[in-house]
Amino acid sequence: MDRTPLFSPKAGLLFLLIFLSVISGQIGCLKKPSLPGLEGGQLELSIYVADKPATARVIISELRSFLICLKNQKAQISKEKIIDLDNPSTEYVETSFPDLYPGSWEVDVYGLNQAAKTIFRGGSEVEIIAGAVNRTTITLIAGPGILEVILDASQIPGFGETINSGRLYVYLDPTRNTSTSFPLSLDGIYLKGRAELDEGTYSFRVAVPNISNRIYVSSFYTADILAGEVYLQNITPDNALEIITIIDPAPTTPSGLTLHREGTSITLSWKEVDDDDLVEYFIYRTNNEGRFVWHARTTDSTYTESIEDAPFFQGQLGYAVSSVDRGTNESLWSERVYVAKN
Repeated sequence: MDRTPLFSPKAGLLFLLIFLSVISGQIGCLKKPSLPGLEGGQLELSIYVADKPATARVIISELRSFLICLKNQKAQISKEKIIDLDNPSTEYVETSFPDLYPGSWEVDVYGLNQAAKTIFRGGSEVEIIAGAVNRTTITLIAGPGILEVILDASQIPGFGETINSGRLYVYLDPTRNTSTSFPLSLDGIYLKGRAELDEGTYSFRVAVPNISNRIYVSSFYTADILAGEVYLQNITPDNALEIITIIDPAPTTPSGLTLHREGTSITLSWKEVDDDDLVEYFIYRTNNEGRFVWHARTTDSTYTESIEDAPFFQGQLGYAVSSVDRGTNESLWSERVYVAKN
């Protein structure tokens, strides 16, 4: 007896194609993960600009817009919103995001200037509860500045053949003898790199190809980093050219630093800072590598010590001073002064 198959090969292939089409269509309709029986939550967000952000060098009138970024890592959902400011001096903004997927959201806010550079920033993690109005406040502080380094490496032995990279080493905390490194990449005869840093004064140097296997290492330099601005340091193996306009932020940077020596004793003096919330001054001194590190603190506008056993580097010892307020905000460093060993 003839037995005709229930499905011919062609009919089976057609059924499989239809089934896959239906499944993929259903998957494509899932714009976001679903939570059966739960509705989305609403986020009410308040944004403040700190009265005294970081060193308070950046002024609020430079603000032109807020960029708000939301991300739910678990559900892989991201949302963005830009709020243009009608009044550049706005210090407080409210906005909302309806129907957010319940769970943990990362909220990052960036205050942008007219050139769309970040001059203020802040963030928080928010737990969104289904069916509820969830409120949070984010306070923005001064955003990062950029340290940019260009090293003329044409005279370094092996450059362009076996050597084509380097490292920038920045000492983020002057109280510790540790650095954070950033890459220097080849561009013609130059090695170039940059580091995004919070406002403040930093010591740094470069090494080729790196500090542990170096054929070249630079002297230590210092940079006054200001939010939203670029500090450019051009370096050659013999000298350096600094290109920057220095603007003193609050608290006021000590000025008029002088050094007087009597025998093995030195006295530093500077103009007293007249800020209402001034607490103390920090003293920085070069170590045995010539790098400025935190050394001491004082509440006076003078500082005296013996230098008999001080760590002179190449016959010199350097000093700098900064001011510190009640909020532990620190000014940029003063001008540097040096004393010779003999």
